[in-house]
Amino acid sequence: MFTLPILSATELLRHFAPQLQGHCSSEFGEAVLKLDNANGKGEIRALDLQPGFSVITYDITFQREITFKISGEETSPVYFIYCLKGHFHHQYENQATRRKVDELQNVITTGSSATRTIVHIPSEIPLKISVVWILRSALNTAHKKRIPRTSGKLMGIIDEIIPGDSYTYFGAFRPRTAEYVKMLIEKPKSGVVGRLINEAAILNILASQLEYYKEDEIPDAVALSKKELDTALQLGTEIVASLEKPHSLSDLAKQSGLNPKKLQSAFRHLYGTSVGNFVRDARLERARELLETSDLNVSETVYAVGLSSRSYFTKAFTVRYGIRPSELIDSSRP
Repeated sequence: MFTLPILSATELLRHFAPQLQGHCSSEFGEAVLKLDNANGKGEIRALDLQPGFSVITYDITFQREITFKISGEETSPVYFIYCLKGHFHHQYENQATRRKVDELQNVITTGSSATRTIVHIPSEIPLKISVVWILRSALNTAHKKRIPRTSGKLMGIIDEIIPGDSYTYFGAFRPRTAEYVKMLIEKPKSGVVGRLINEAAILNILASQLEYYKEDEIPDAVALSKKELDTALQLGTEIVASLEKPHSLSDLAKQSGLNPKKLQSAFRHLYGTSVGNFVRDARLERARELLETSDLNVSETVYAVGLSSRSYFTKAFTVRYGIRPSELIDSSRP
């Protein structure tokens, strides 16, 4: 086991490099550690958005188990962890047991100088992980003129964090956060535009993780297994393939084998909306495609997507796309 100091993400990566015998390059607040040796294969990326606000992403497979301790918790860090692929274990220094961080799981932890964090990463497991951390002491002492435009949103996020030392929240599986994490890990971007895109993705990661945290604090919040989420994903595909049919919540619940409450919860986590709204939005999106690419008129399109009221369709379509269906036909057909 080796110890890493809590510094900026790019500085931490430079401390990581000699331990893994990798090559680290950095510029303009970004750093990349590439590995292709006996320790592992892949890369670890770091990005510093401002003092006290950093992110590290792992897209790597280690060939041996990696264990490291984080020192310097006097900076009052808060870690937002999301495991897109693979798994690893989290542990506090004063604890005897490890806790597993699973794929698609939302985790928020804090640290203190009395209870340092230990991370155990298994060997031969492909990993895709994002770790965003906020050093509250660094942000609290920074002069306002030195803090970039992210500060307003960031301070709002910090205000919602549970205070105190050695707090760990292990949430349920949260696939909606994955789309933002994928932007950082699978499609890394550099330069000014890339930095702005990454910044937006990171803020969205934090916002969605905190949103899920608040949902899970509600006593009757519904926990979902990965199998149940996969079932809901498949159901969404089946709905889109048969939009002309009626799709009531009770019928869809029977079709999926999930009770209505779990089905609603799964759709909110996956698609950010209710089952009913998903069906409506899918119909409207399919209608837009038909209006742009077929010879169907508005009434025929309404029927084709499983709706019966042309007036309702016109109103909902106009609200969603900012244009009436008839106007879309005029603008897209010769």
